[in-house]
Amino acid sequence: TVKMLQNGGRLLKAGSSVATNVEQRMGMATLKDISIRLKSVKNIQKITKSMKMVAAAKYAKAERDLK
Repeated sequence: TVKMLQNGGRLLKAGSSVATNVEQRMGMATLKDISIRLKSVKNIQKITKSMKMVAAAKYAKAERDLK
């Protein structure tokens, strides 16, 4: 069988749940992690767009008040 070596020096079978955990700790994201991250990014984009609109409105008001 194929085995993987973990930092602690223990041998792990490839495909075992522990080996999968090692892969995840090494930076491999699951499909669920990726979809959650995409949803978060989209929500952050919406918030940023709203903040830009508020800033533009405040700027326009300040410009009008100067005249």
